[in-house]
Amino acid sequence: MIIPDPDQLKLLDKRTIEIQGIRSLDLMERAALKWLDEFLNDLNLISRVGKGSGDQTIHIFCGPGNNGGDGLVVARHLMIQGFSPIVYVLNIGKKPTEDHLENRKKAEQKGITIIDLKESAQLPEFRENDCVIDALFGFGFVGKLEGFAAELVEHINTSNTRIYSIDIPSGLPSNENPEGKTIVRASVTFTFHSPKLSFFFPENAQYTGRWKVVDIGLEWSELKADRNAVHFILPESLAVFLKPRAKFSHKGDYGHALLLAGGRGKVGAAQLSGCAALKSGCGLLTIATPLCGEIPLQTALPEAMVIADAENDFISMLPHLDKYDAIGAGPGIGLDKQTGNVIKLLIQQTQVPLVLDADALNILAENKTWMSFLPAGTILTPHPGEFDRLFGRHTSGYDRYITLKEKAQKHNVIIVLKGAYTCIAHPDGSTWFNSTGNPGMAKGGSGDVLTGVILGLLARGYSPFQATMIGVWIHGKAGDLCLITFGQESVLASNICEKIVDAFSSLERRHYY
Repeated sequence: MIIPDPDQLKLLDKRTIEIQGIRSLDLMERAALKWLDEFLNDLNLISRVGKGSGDQTIHIFCGPGNNGGDGLVVARHLMIQGFSPIVYVLNIGKKPTEDHLENRKKAEQKGITIIDLKESAQLPEFRENDCVIDALFGFGFVGKLEGFAAELVEHINTSNTRIYSIDIPSGLPSNENPEGKTIVRASVTFTFHSPKLSFFFPENAQYTGRWKVVDIGLEWSELKADRNAVHFILPESLAVFLKPRAKFSHKGDYGHALLLAGGRGKVGAAQLSGCAALKSGCGLLTIATPLCGEIPLQTALPEAMVIADAENDFISMLPHLDKYDAIGAGPGIGLDKQTGNVIKLLIQQTQVPLVLDADALNILAENKTWMSFLPAGTILTPHPGEFDRLFGRHTSGYDRYITLKEKAQKHNVIIVLKGAYTCIAHPDGSTWFNSTGNPGMAKGGSGDVLTGVILGLLARGYSPFQATMIGVWIHGKAGDLCLITFGQESVLASNICEKIVDAFSSLERRHYY
């Protein structure tokens, strides 16, 4: 799924109207009705769990543009279904759009109360069980809310009511840092067509609340990806990459992976990563680990081969690399100087796909000149702290995203920035946000599992692009499947590893059936 910017979305609306032979007014009606379905479902759920009551007023705040027009359509259909909404139209001197005016006329014909808001004295009081629908400003809004518009938003934010935003919380920038801006703090956002770029950054969660995409039937094929396109990873786009196993095949057909992992007190990182690699399809796995890890790994992973280092507590030597199809390094290896030399040699000598994680990234951060020696297509998998150690401190997710794109292109590498909506940046300038995963995965060892999944896919023969895309989705899906059994608080990295098989099965069903 391509995530459009405001200009692209306007073009998409225009092409949909042309291709489907409808009016813009009809598309607005369709979008608002789809939004209303989600709103009513949520309202019914809230009532069933005892957080709402029949003594409720729905306050709808509309701006002068088409977002306000959506709000007027919603008001009209709420009236048809037996509600008595009150509509407030923000009057700040801007001329309403034609579709807005047409829908205001229809709402007035239904007898809906419409109040033109011009001053503070008109701001309504809210009761505890009331709810607010935010239809002030849409996705195309640029700038900063000021004056009475900002005062209105602050009044809504202090209402102590449940707030629903249409498409995007009013005032939220589509593609810049929100710091210092006045923005609606929605409880729920039902957004049209696709998520918006700003939804993926942690600082904006306080504004979007829970969000869900509402499909309004836009003509997807009209949206063309360019080299800087932003994408949302969906399973149907991944299933086409899957490589079926040939009936007459053997372990040598599925690649030999080398994993440099483990250290004193962190052999578990090697076990988790190795287990994930084996469950992700590689035919053979060799783990290079300190001597202290030999017996634990041979016991926990009998399917893996182990190269025990001469040193007991850390890795001090690089195995010969000529027989491996993909290499991963970093989980649990520590920061010993000799281990750093091993990572330097690995970067200089490897001729196969390489994925670096955890302490391999921390070693790289201490030796930033090595970045220029990374083989093209190397995969880096930092969490935000590791990312900042590599590329400097950042104060927001949006700023980190800008650096992510820049560094992937500059160094010709793939960077997987882990977190909610893990983002993959490719050297061609494109970025890909993941659609799976949950907060229960925020546990030690989860990242080690991801490294193993990507390594297994690389050895299996997937390109670095495919391995990161599939690997990130599979990892998150396995975490989602864990919720059913363990719940958010109790998910362990080992549980995620166990669910890899079910995650692959869900993707394979889309491919084969």
